[in-house]
Amino acid sequence: MSDTAVTRFVRMAFESTRDAEYGIPYSWEFIMPMRYYTREEGEVGGNTVITLTGRGFYEPADLSGVLTSELVNTLAAL
Repeated sequence: MSDTAVTRFVRMAFESTRDAEYGIPYSWEFIMPMRYYTREEGEVGGNTVITLTGRGFYEPADLSGVLTSELVNTLAAL
């Protein structure tokens, strides 16, 4: 990594193998800005692992879009 932090957006998406209702799976997704400071590579159980260490941030003058989150845990009755 460089000496200065790199600004990026991180998106985490989780999806269950089970459906909440009507063929739509339980899921959770969130997106937020983050500045990465370090990067480490390794291996766990034969799988490559990349660990990024960062800190979330926001611009006080513009709070719009700081964090978005969507959770599907059940659906309303049709």
